[in-house]
Amino acid sequence: MGLNVLVIDDNAADRLIIGRSLSKIDKEISVYEADCTQEALEAMQNTSFDCIFLDYMLPDKDGITFLKEIYDEGADSTPFPVVMLTGYGSESVITDSIEYGAQFCLIKDNISPETLNIALVTSRKTYDLKVNLAHTQKELEERIVELEQSQKFTDLVLNTIPDFIFVKDSEYKILRANKAFMDLYPEEMQDKIIGYTTVENYDPQTVDHFLEYDQVAFEEGSSRTYEDLKLQDGRTINIDTTK
Repeated sequence: MGLNVLVIDDNAADRLIIGRSLSKIDKEISVYEADCTQEALEAMQNTSFDCIFLDYMLPDKDGITFLKEIYDEGADSTPFPVVMLTGYGSESVITDSIEYGAQFCLIKDNISPETLNIALVTSRKTYDLKVNLAHTQKELEERIVELEQSQKFTDLVLNTIPDFIFVKDSEYKILRANKAFMDLYPEEMQDKIIGYTTVENYDPQTVDHFLEYDQVAFEEGSSRTYEDLKLQDGRTINIDTTK
């Protein structure tokens, strides 16, 4: 593997057991040791680790406190994958460990090359998934902002055009419309345009004519017709409609 692993434990015998067990997994694993959190921080500043095995009970502070200190709220993660080591299976310790960035918890009495390998592989995979998800989420949020800005610019342009412009879906519902089109309707009716067909506002013959050319546009890519459009104020206008 060629991994760098940091073992943070004040018990020299436990560090030795973990180091030997990791060597049995892969002789190329480089094991670094720290007997307190201060020494661990110094190691983390100088080396990029593929995984950290962190003992819950340390002389200067407990493992949860240390996790909180290295936890990056902005990134929603610790700098490296973390396996919490505990002498007993306390539910609160496990819950707090996961909440503050650990990917795996391992009871010390169960330490063996097999369990360490499971913890090592699982923590790294979980960490990578979370980091990649956060990265994807950030890119998505940036893309949404870009689309919103593009939408605002498009709306600004469309609303300066005096022609009636609207976009319909395959169910003939209006998805977007510019100001000129919206102003065809009284203000009290304008909240019933986007997301609606608006055909209920016209007589059956006019509706059939609208939908006929809508269907042609969907099937053939475009349609053109001249329509007599009766406005809500009683006026009738003739419009050249390209769909």
